[in-house]
Amino acid sequence: AVKSALDLKNTSEPLQENGRSEPILPPRGLISRILLRAFGLLARGLWKFDVCGLEHIPAQGRFILCPNHESHFDIFLVASCLRPAFQRTLCCFAKRELFEHFGTRVLAQLACAIPTDRDGDILPALRSGAKVLAEGRPLLIHPEGTRTRTGQLGSFRGGAARLALETEAPLVPVRLVGAYAIFPIYRHL
Repeated sequence: AVKSALDLKNTSEPLQENGRSEPILPPRGLISRILLRAFGLLARGLWKFDVCGLEHIPAQGRFILCPNHESHFDIFLVASCLRPAFQRTLCCFAKRELFEHFGTRVLAQLACAIPTDRDGDILPALRSGAKVLAEGRPLLIHPEGTRTRTGQLGSFRGGAARLALETEAPLVPVRLVGAYAIFPIYRHL
């Protein structure tokens, strides 16, 4: 059962305490930024997507981007649309299983992903997310916790809301439309 963000806040230890956390990668280097930029240009050329609402993203500082999760490429699509300073420093949550295989581990590292145990103890990932935000870096969390199986928006988990409540970082909702048709969950990399 999924607990609401308020239930998570009231029943768990504070995220700012020094408990176990997951590793946090440093900001992207030049090669990673070039690859991200190339992906963004390729994606715009292949799929002709539009971006609107960028004025709602804070001009500086920390914030939590909360896109729906339609495809394998969501993090890269969203990151490629951000200002270069945010492209460099953005971190995201990614399921722990991505770190078990070489190819997906490389992609997770390019995404500056924080390993997340979606069905177990989420607290170490949340602590790492709080540290990322404390460093003034933006964070991307898919509030559904997994990719859609049908193309429809799923129910939300409480992690992003809990981080926003405890760190006072603004939540920025993001809506992806059409990414499911391009690369749905049943299609493999």
